[in-house]
Amino acid sequence: MKRLNVKKTYIFSYVAVILSILFVAGAALIGYGMNALKETMTRAQLERARLAAVDLETQLDSYRQVRNRIKANRVFQPSYQRRFYTRRLELIDAFSGYESDLLTDAQLYLLYGSDETIYFGRTCANWETLCRLYWNIQPDAALHAQLVEETDALLRPDVLGGDLLLTLPFELGSSGERQHMCLFIRISQKVIGERLARVSGLVPGEFSAAVDGRLVLGEEELKWRTVESEEGRVAIGLSGISGAAYAQLGRTQAVLLWLCVCFFAIGIGAAVWMAIRQYRPIADIHRKLGGGKDGNELAFIDRAISDALRENDRAKRDIVNQMDS
Repeated sequence: MKRLNVKKTYIFSYVAVILSILFVAGAALIGYGMNALKETMTRAQLERARLAAVDLETQLDSYRQVRNRIKANRVFQPSYQRRFYTRRLELIDAFSGYESDLLTDAQLYLLYGSDETIYFGRTCANWETLCRLYWNIQPDAALHAQLVEETDALLRPDVLGGDLLLTLPFELGSSGERQHMCLFIRISQKVIGERLARVSGLVPGEFSAAVDGRLVLGEEELKWRTVESEEGRVAIGLSGISGAAYAQLGRTQAVLLWLCVCFFAIGIGAAVWMAIRQYRPIADIHRKLGGGKDGNELAFIDRAISDALRENDRAKRDIVNQMDS
C-alpha cells in the first residue's frame, strides 16, 4: 500500500480531530434546538388545551342561556298558567324549540315544579317513567335529589353509562307562588370528548376535564400540566404532550444525534488510525537505533542522527589528517 505524504497525513489527522469537535458541537446545538422546539410545541399545545377549556365553558354557558330564555318565556310562568289554564301540550310546544340552540348533540329536559312533570322532546313524563321507559335504568333517588338542588352542577352518574348530566335549577313565579324548576341536560361524554380532542389536538385518554372541581372526562385527573378557562370553572389536565408531529420530532432528534456520534467516532477513529500508521516507521527506526521503551522517540532519533553526523565529521577529519601526514 502506498504510504501517504507525512505532511498530508498530519493535516488529515488534525482536520479529522477538528471535524470531530465540530460534530460534537453540532450535536449539542441540535439537542438545544430540538429542546427549544419541543418547548415551543409544549406552549402551543397548552394554549390549544386552554382553548378547549374555553370551548367547554362556552358550551356550558350556552346551556345556561337556554335556562334564561325559559325563565323569560311567559308560557312557563305559574301566573300565566293559572290565568290562561295552559295545557301541557302548550308547554310541550314551547319547550321543544330549545334543543336546536344546543352546540352539541344533547337531550334537553325540564322538571316542572308544580307536579314534577318532566318535559322533553315532544312529550312529557314523570321521573320513574323517564328512567324506566326512556333511559332504560332503574329510578335513582340520589340522582333525582340532585334535580332539586339549588346550585348548577355537571355530573357523571354511573347509572347513565358514562353520559354527563348538567343540572340548572331555577325558580319561577312571585313570592307567593314560586315553584322550583330544573333544566337538566344529558350530554354524550363521547361527543364532548371528541369535540375537545379536535380543539386541543389530543386523543382521548391523554387529557381529562373537570368542571367546578368535579371530574367529568377521563378516568383520573391528570396533573402533568393543567390549564384553566378564563373564568376558571373548567380545567383541562394533560398526561403529556403527544401527537404525530411531536413523535416525529423526537425520532428526528435521535437520528441526528446518532449521526453526529457516528461521524465523531469515524473522525476520531480515522485520526487514530493515521497516527498509528505513521508512527510505525518511527518506532522501527527507534528500535533499530537501540532506543528503549521510555522517552521521546523523535528526540532519541534526532540525537542519534546528530551523534552519527558528528562521528562522521570526526572520521573525515581523521582520514584527512592521515593523508596529510
